[in-house]
Amino acid sequence: MKSNFIKILLFFTCMVLACRNDKKPVQALVKDDEQQYYNAIIGWHINVPLGYRQTHENSLKLNDENGKNAVKQNYNTEINTDSIVHLLSFQKNQFNLFDSTLKKFDAKRDGDYFKNNAATQKMLYDIYAAQKIKIDTSTFTQKISGVAFQGFNIKIYGPNGSIVMQQQMYAALIKGYDLGINISFNNEADKDVLLNALRTSTFEK
Repeated sequence: MKSNFIKILLFFTCMVLACRNDKKPVQALVKDDEQQYYNAIIGWHINVPLGYRQTHENSLKLNDENGKNAVKQNYNTEINTDSIVHLLSFQKNQFNLFDSTLKKFDAKRDGDYFKNNAATQKMLYDIYAAQKIKIDTSTFTQKISGVAFQGFNIKIYGPNGSIVMQQQMYAALIKGYDLGINISFNNEADKDVLLNALRTSTFEK
């Protein structure tokens, strides 16, 4: 259960809580060409699209702290994010962003991986509901470079009933690690760019 709280913390802060932070220093990753990110633990290669900048580490830490407070407020539970590693995080602005995290997964400690993800999705829905945010959700599966991802799609509505933002979350168990990816967007152009960055990424066999 603790693993679920941590995953919700990271996914939730990427979209809702990150938007509250108006002091987000960012550093440029690219100038004239795409830059490739590589993680040796899971053998992941992914290109950062042109026009997107790396989210500053200080912003990630601040968002994590805000997320801890949100989970504590809704579930009266203290959580520790020390075991979570932020991998690649980049954004065009506060509404169009990509974030990825990694955590060692132990079935004896954490339980069944798929049940764990289902519980995560349920709790995430509950947190949005507690914030009185109207959403629609759906689940899906997708293979990327041979890796099977469990997906969770969220449509977020504004007060007038129109969709103001969407969030797609991906989770996969790779080499004993839980890879979590959160993609948020508020327009079709950025949606295509962000999803294409993930779908064209590769994992070493």
